[in-house]
Order: sequence, then C-alpha cells, then structure tokens
Amino acid sequence: MSGVEWTTGIAKVDVDEVIVRGHRLSDLIGQVTYTDMAFLLVRGSLPEPGERAMLDGILVSLADHGISPSTIVARTLTSCGTPIQASMAGAMLSIADWHGGSGEEVARILDDLAATAGPGDRQAACDKFVGTRVFVVSISTRSSTSC
Repeated sequence: MSGVEWTTGIAKVDVDEVIVRGHRLSDLIGQVTYTDMAFLLVRGSLPEPGERAMLDGILVSLADHGISPSTIVARTLTSCGTPIQASMAGAMLSIADWHGGSGEEVARILDDLAATAGPGDRQAACDKFVGTRVFVVSISTRSSTSC
C-alpha cells in the first residue's frame, strides 16, 4: 500500500467488516433487495415502499429495451471484443436525436415541478401531475415509423 487514505460517506471497509451508509453489509445480505441496496447507495437511506416500487419499475424497464439501434450497436461492438466502456459509448452516441427523446421531456416536467412547488409541496405537486395521466411519448417506441 502507498499509505494514502481516503474517505467516503458511502462505505467504510475495515479488516473484518464492510459498512455501507451506516449499515453492516453482513446485516443487509438476505434482508434487502437489489433495489433497496441501489437506493441506499445513492440516497443514503433504505427506500419507503412507494420509492421501492418506483425504482423497481425503472430498473425493470432498463433491463432490456429490445432491438433498437442503440442496443444493436452495443451488442455488435461487445460481441466482437470491444471493451464494454467503448461499446456503451457507441450505443449512447447512436441515440442522437431519434432515440430516447422522452428523457428530455421528463427532465422538463421534473424541472417545472421543482420550480413551481416549494420543498414541502413537491410530493403534492407530483401526485397532482400523476393524477392528470399525461403520457410522455418517445419517438423510439415500437410504434414509431420515423426510423
């Protein structure tokens, strides 16, 4: 070892124990889901049931997006031995303006909600928005004929 030490608020590794956001890793194993652990790592706390359900839905939707141009690029590059980082970079570059457009629209919606609702009102604003049943359509959906 070089003698250099660094610290993080995410985890601490001791000789016989790993602490993740204040929880012993050995206590978490078998007690929390993958979603719970991802939430804990990012947010610093275990999720509430609604938060878990939302993140579960997001993770499931990301599992495989079918055969789209970006996934074809990633799979083709990876299958011929390209390092995973370069394969993913190629896939992300192929998204361009034609694929994944709903992400920008969702970002606008979230930005508007955050700007119009105070910190204590954000949950109510989100609940109200969800109640309107506004659907954000991406041009990369299977029904698209643009590409």
